[in-house]
Amino acid sequence: TPIASPQNAIALVALQQVVGADVSFGRWTSVAGPVALVGTLGVWLLLLLLLRPDDCAVLPRVACGVTPLTRTKKFSLGAVAVAVLLW
Repeated sequence: TPIASPQNAIALVALQQVVGADVSFGRWTSVAGPVALVGTLGVWLLLLLLLRPDDCAVLPRVACGVTPLTRTKKFSLGAVAVAVLLW
């Protein structure tokens, strides 16, 4: 949508100033919706063809457990928290 990212807002302003086109939310959605749907389905089919899920007879076990909160993890959590708060 036009409000989803700064790039979209910049594109809308450029369209208005350069081309003189005024794109409404409905028009944006009517164009972007089908493009997103086709793109999502296309990537899904491509992944099915490339990864071949029927070839996975045995999946490896994923190690899961509680690990200590290291300095790097604390920094990452802080960066995510700041990004969320500023958003």
